[in-house]
Amino acid sequence: MTAGSVSASTVYRILKRNGLARELPQIIPAAKEYHRKTTRVNERWQTDLTELMLPDWGTHPLGSVVDDFSRFSIVFRRLRNSKGDTVQGADRAGNCRDRHGRSPAP
Repeated sequence: MTAGSVSASTVYRILKRNGLARELPQIIPAAKEYHRKTTRVNERWQTDLTELMLPDWGTHPLGSVVDDFSRFSIVFRRLRNSKGDTVQGADRAGNCRDRHGRSPAP
């Protein structure tokens, strides 16, 4: 007897038939536009974190902060790690300021 593979949909169908599976979550489509558009600089900032994989060096987390209105990159730097407190601490440490030295509006 040879081992074969079974598709995920077949497994789900069998589990559902026997009452052992929950309903699959429904996918909600993205909105066509933002509900709250920014009207001025520093009204809202966006943060992004990505990990750069370098052969023989490992992964290096890169963080960036972009002004939502002007799309100006305020910060782009390598972080110590990708933990939440490190990412959140980027703007608190005084590293995320606009050209006038202001933090974003809350």
